[in-house]
Amino acid sequence: PVEYMQPPASSAMTLGRSRSVQGAHTPWLRDLILFVGLASMGLSLAAFTLQPTARPNYVLPACLLALSLLWLGAGAALGGRANHWPDMRLDAGASLLLVGGLSLSLELAVRLVCAGRFGGFPAAFDFGLKCKEVHARSFDVPYECEPNSSFLPEFNSFGHCVQGGLSILLLPPVEAAAASAGAPRLPPRRPLVVLLSSLVAVYPAYNLVKRTVTYPVHSFATSSFANNAAEWAMG
Repeated sequence: PVEYMQPPASSAMTLGRSRSVQGAHTPWLRDLILFVGLASMGLSLAAFTLQPTARPNYVLPACLLALSLLWLGAGAALGGRANHWPDMRLDAGASLLLVGGLSLSLELAVRLVCAGRFGGFPAAFDFGLKCKEVHARSFDVPYECEPNSSFLPEFNSFGHCVQGGLSILLLPPVEAAAASAGAPRLPPRRPLVVLLSSLVAVYPAYNLVKRTVTYPVHSFATSSFANNAAEWAMG
């Protein structure tokens, strides 16, 4: 009689992991990706049409349009091979960084929606006025205020966005590709890639500490924390 041989435990675990990875992505997930893309496009059109006449700023609708095209492109590209998507499960460190970034992005979205309370305009990426106390003998003008808009034509806005863009290195396929690029002529660089991806968390922490020290607690909402963090979050 032919004796049935069971596969080794390691093979069974590998096979089970492979099946779980392939079965984890169902058609409803593709539909969700497409829905997010369409919703982003709708928000982009709304931000474009609701621009103020005085100081229009089309950065927000442009960013939302770019995000919608990325989501729609991802849904269309993966639609025909839903059972062969790459394994995108993150390790604990990357998961914590991404959850923290998404939480901050949600807080910034709420602050932008409430920008009208601070004299701003959400569609123009204008968070209102940023004010801080003036330490002078005269109390006629106790606060000094200036515009608090994101993505101004200056180097700092570009730098904040680039630092946020380092989050792309948290994704396993991107990390692997960046670490092995140029092989075998160049040695593997995974520790360097991991270090660069971790730098994505540096600016939000610096931004929070700086605004907390510079602005008193009761005026933190009118600091430049929101507009600078929004540039990072868009990246």
